[in-house]
Amino acid sequence: MSVKPIDRRAQEDLRAFVWTGAGIASLVADKPVDLRREINGELSLVIEARVDAGTTDFVGLAMLSDLSDGKASQSTPTNILGALRAVPKGTWATIAVPLRCLLSAGSDPTRIGSPFALVSSGKLALTISDIRVESVAQPTLRCP
Repeated sequence: MSVKPIDRRAQEDLRAFVWTGAGIASLVADKPVDLRREINGELSLVIEARVDAGTTDFVGLAMLSDLSDGKASQSTPTNILGALRAVPKGTWATIAVPLRCLLSAGSDPTRIGSPFALVSSGKLALTISDIRVESVAQPTLRCP
């Protein structure tokens, strides 16, 4: 996997990710984050992304619990392959997934160490411009 900075609205304000096989890209918090309020408020993780080269393999979005206590739990990644396939190559799109979809049984919403983890089981090229938590009237994906 490789990552390189690219300019869009400002110098090096986005990242281009290229998976050459299975791998994970994640943001790691300096200290665990408590997302209970955001989950109860039905907020979503919103990603502004551009598909540069698609895939037919699994692509999932997840949250990872804090790893410092040795009892880390990882949510089962929410499949976002369909949402990525719906985006024409080279076009920017917004993908919104409710936070509650990103937590599985056993995950501790009071100790999120990585609020964003993107998993691919194969080749994929994706540029990400923005990742945020906000209220969305119509999320891209619904929880199963």
